[in-house]
Amino acid sequence: MPLLAVLGLAVAPAPTVHAGGPTAAGVRAMTKYRSGGEYHVQGGFLRWRNPSSRMGWEAALGTFYRRDQHRIFLSGGPSWRFRPWARLHVDIGIHPTFLGGSRFHGADLGGNFHFTSFVSAGLSFAGRHELSARVQHTSNAGLNDDNPGADVAGLEYAYRFGARR
Repeated sequence: MPLLAVLGLAVAPAPTVHAGGPTAAGVRAMTKYRSGGEYHVQGGFLRWRNPSSRMGWEAALGTFYRRDQHRIFLSGGPSWRFRPWARLHVDIGIHPTFLGGSRFHGADLGGNFHFTSFVSAGLSFAGRHELSARVQHTSNAGLNDDNPGADVAGLEYAYRFGARR
């Protein structure tokens, strides 16, 4: 799995987006959905997407947290968008992720370098707004003997810059 992610980053074409910077910005709030301790994930993200291509790029900054314990993460990489209908979109992706700390809630996470894979489905509304449901898994993909992973689900909101559609 890590080899595929690195290979995907190596062969992925550079994004072709407008020169003005990111095409969207947003926030997401998620919580764990599988057994284990209670924890949440929150953060913000920027997206770069060319409307004529399915592939885009995303960068996210946020925190895994449980009561008084936080672990900051930085994640980014390619994602692919599919539009089965005009207002509905489905995104998939896998992003290398750096986690600020290798222990969380008493568990060894297996290092600071992980991968975040995800799928989300959402609706575009009022021209520039998007609301999506997202499920993601973050783990070190077996790079370390300790690999508990983190499975979270939640909502995200994005605001698209530029022309309304």
